[in-house]
Amino acid sequence: MTRGPKRGGCEWDHDRAVSAVVGKSLEAGIVVLYISTMVGVLYGGVVPEYQATTGEELGERVLAESVLEVQTAVPADSKATGTTRHQLPRTIDDELYRIVASNDSLRLVHDTAAISTTIPLRLPSDVQRVEGEWRSSAPAVVTVEQTSSGRVVRLEAGSA
Repeated sequence: MTRGPKRGGCEWDHDRAVSAVVGKSLEAGIVVLYISTMVGVLYGGVVPEYQATTGEELGERVLAESVLEVQTAVPADSKATGTTRHQLPRTIDDELYRIVASNDSLRLVHDTAAISTTIPLRLPSDVQRVEGEWRSSAPAVVTVEQTSSGRVVRLEAGSA
């Protein structure tokens, strides 16, 4: 017994349902390909470069604020002494760092050379020297002490 055409006119009507599924699968594949390409481009080049630039800018800002903090911690009265606390970010570019006093300037020391930088200090003439260092892993304190030759400014680790 032979069968005649299906209701609706053709034997290949069921092929139309398959073409819609194939079309949607291709669309989904193109979207996945586009997203994976964009993720690769962003994380392969754009995002790391942005993070490095952000680290450099944050390092400069942290050091500038530290210089300002040290300069304002020194009282105008040449006989005065004092102690001031300073807040430092724990990390820059996900790395610990140090701020070191040397040659009347502060230097940010970081594992990434582009983030390390130096800024000179402007202190009263009776300040004989600036010494010490801060580590980002510990609280930071500026201490101004009187000595026989003048005042000394020390960067020290404070208590939490």
